[in-house]
Amino acid sequence: MTKRDIQLSPGYFNKYLDIAPDLPVMDAFSESLSQLLDFDTERLLQIGSKTYQPGKWTINDIFQHLIDAERMFTYRVLLAARNDSTNTHDFDEKYIAANSNANKRNLGDIIEELTIVRQSTLHLFKSFDRDILLRRGLNGKQEMPVTAFGYCIIGHQIWHLNIIKEKYLTL
Repeated sequence: MTKRDIQLSPGYFNKYLDIAPDLPVMDAFSESLSQLLDFDTERLLQIGSKTYQPGKWTINDIFQHLIDAERMFTYRVLLAARNDSTNTHDFDEKYIAANSNANKRNLGDIIEELTIVRQSTLHLFKSFDRDILLRRGLNGKQEMPVTAFGYCIIGHQIWHLNIIKEKYLTL
């Protein structure tokens, strides 16, 4: 099953789904892990806490946000995969980022944690059979199959790595 096999109604998370690769979800997860490992950490360390505009997140904030959001998404994945209809609330990513202490942490440690979180997510998805991947759950207010959650996680990372490439690597 690939991304094109998923039928979704329009919603907030489609912007992430649209940029995720149209590969089998496990291949897409493996590719996303490689993207993290191949990122030029030394260049990011040179940028430090600079931002491209006042009030924008630092590189540390962005990577910490990826960790926090992936944990939120995988909780929703787990609920859907286990047929638990608990309705989770949206989360305020700006509030969470402001309270994350990301800028007091070493960027290498943050990226290592993100890599571990991604490996954990990959293993969670590896445990799912086709029936589970087709189960539906809520990602915020948008209902989607478990597979779509995976592509959403992957696309979310791509979204933020593109911002880093376009707006931070030029600093």
